[in-house]
Amino acid sequence: MALGVPVITHNNYGNQGPEVEAVINGKTGFLFEEDDSSSLSSCVDYFKRNEARDTMAKDCIEIIETKFNPENQFRVISESILGAVAQNRR
Repeated sequence: MALGVPVITHNNYGNQGPEVEAVINGKTGFLFEEDDSSSLSSCVDYFKRNEARDTMAKDCIEIIETKFNPENQFRVISESILGAVAQNRR
């Protein structure tokens, strides 16, 4: 995605890593029904016919640069840790 390539992955978030949060269906990639090859095929066909590929490429780069960059991830993790520490002190 950092190079502007949309991602196609399955929609079962319980079987995904946290990076799936960067996949916004129809914007930065596509989600298909897990274990459904016809659903996957439909996503691939739609992407191949989709005229918004240039927009999707820009959206992919933008979400990585603004939300899923090292600095922002450090901030999110630090805030979570500080919040947990503060809650444990109560």
